[in-house]
Amino acid sequence: MMTHISRRGMFRLIAGAAAGTTLLGAAPLRTIAQTTETTTVAATSVLQVNTDLLNLREGAGLAFDIIETLAQGTEVEADAARRQAADGVNWIYVTVVATGTSGWVDSQYIGDGTASGTAPVPPVAVSTKWVSVIDANLRDGAGLTFNILAMLPVGQAVTITGDSAEADGFTWYPVTVNAQSGWMADVVLTDEAPTGFTEGASVTVNTDLLNLRESASSQSPSLGTYAFGTKATILNSEPATVEGANWYQVRVDGDRKEGWFIEEFISPSDDSPTGTITVSDGPLNLRSAPGLAGAIVEELPTGTIVTRIGAGQTAADGYQWINVTLTDQSGREGWIASEFVTFS
Repeated sequence: MMTHISRRGMFRLIAGAAAGTTLLGAAPLRTIAQTTETTTVAATSVLQVNTDLLNLREGAGLAFDIIETLAQGTEVEADAARRQAADGVNWIYVTVVATGTSGWVDSQYIGDGTASGTAPVPPVAVSTKWVSVIDANLRDGAGLTFNILAMLPVGQAVTITGDSAEADGFTWYPVTVNAQSGWMADVVLTDEAPTGFTEGASVTVNTDLLNLRESASSQSPSLGTYAFGTKATILNSEPATVEGANWYQVRVDGDRKEGWFIEEFISPSDDSPTGTITVSDGPLNLRSAPGLAGAIVEELPTGTIVTRIGAGQTAADGYQWINVTLTDQSGREGWIASEFVTFS
């Protein structure tokens, strides 16, 4: 008998629940930046290998096994709809005309047989998106049944390396992060880069343990390890981008030590002026209690403005929950995950 999984349940398969891992200020995975242009070509075309020997690989990346090596002049049928960028290479899926063997090759080494040997294959049009939830799953294929390669933190930048695919009710994107290729669902990604902190803002450590570094690097000496909820003050509004992460210079409120925290492991503190709280990634569930087990009171669309009730955040199910009331005539109260709102 087939078990029914709700869309919210499927979402939890896409964004894994936060594990109780001790995080000691390790830098997040880095994005491989690539610049390409887009060219219109036929969906498939028969081309020729234009180099002495060309490896046909099982996947789009140098780490994949070599199926066979193709000699110069070998005819292949290239599928322009199946392209990916990985390891600094624009890969394309091809089928060898003579044998029917299929795999991935470096697109710069196949051409139309002319003297110039230039391949009429466009490079992959890439773009950048950012992870919008805690522990977003990077999978080895487009779908919920594929293996999880890594769990990426909120704010992690990823590079979209090819065309999207539809599976299990979601749109999936091929991505690269720290030279690792995989697939992520659109619901855990956003087009907006994470916002930073202003000078003098009060922030709170949002992970179990976090190293205060002497300089902006995970290789820098640790000045101390701070627990969840530790408060600090931002000393400079301009972050330092090192090892693919944004680092902020801070002063820890308790012992007055000054050093550097990674942006993704700190959140606006209860002492920071919050001003207006706006849902930035809706629809967002307003729940009767902090946690995913709380009954859904209402779904709040993007742009909904709410008012905070009291201070403090409650950690549950991998999210930080705040108690709010709606500003409309209903005045309903409930709890929302702070990761999906902006404070202004």
